[in-house]
Formats: sequence, structure tokens, C-alpha cells
Amino acid sequence: MIDAPDHFTLQVRLTDKFGDNGMISVVIAVPSDQPDALRIDTWLMSCRVLGRQVEHAVLNVLADGAIKSGYKTLIGEFCPTQRNSMVKDHYEKLGFIRSEGGEDGQTFWTLPLEDFAPLQTYMAELDTIA
Repeated sequence: MIDAPDHFTLQVRLTDKFGDNGMISVVIAVPSDQPDALRIDTWLMSCRVLGRQVEHAVLNVLADGAIKSGYKTLIGEFCPTQRNSMVKDHYEKLGFIRSEGGEDGQTFWTLPLEDFAPLQTYMAELDTIA
């Protein structure tokens, strides 16, 4: 997937004043069935960094890459499980708009990229392998 020109992959490591947190997030995005849309297939993130603006920084990198590749929309999907309830509002908190609901409580979210303004973050540098 890393070498596929129409896929977007991202690995994030975080180091702060307390030390190296290691790899704390992985994102895989693929072209959607919808025209000009990139679908977030996978967004894994360590719970120990949630709420520390890492998700804002990751979205900024993801949106920038999508825009540079000509995409106009990001699409996210939340599939509820017993273990991920703490991120049920993840997409909403990042400015995505709920577009529809699916079976088994899953929800779909869209983020138009035409007027996307990077989210504020206090991170000095985001170490990524894209």
C-alpha cells in the first residue's frame, strides 16, 4: 500500500519532554467509490495520546496529502465495538459532518477539503512516514 500511488499511508511517532512514545498512530486511506473522495480505511491511534492534539496534527497531514493528490473530500467511518467507545465522537470533534448511518450502529462522516483550514496544534514537529 505504501507504494500504491492512489493510497495514502501514514505512520506517526511521538516524542515529547517525557520521552519517546514510539509509533502511536497509523492511517491508511484509499480512493472512495465516490468521485474525488479519499476514504479513511484505517485510523489506529494509541489511547495514551488521545486528546493531546495528535489527532489534529494527523488530520492536518492527511488533509494536506489528500488535497495535493486532487481529492476534494475525506470520508471516515466509525464502527462501534466494546473497545472503541472512547473515540465515537472522533470525526465529529475533528470537524467532519455526519453523512449517514449504517448497519450495526456504524456512522459515516465527510470532510470537505475545499475550504479546509489546518487545525491548531501545539506540536513543534510531526514525525511522519508517508
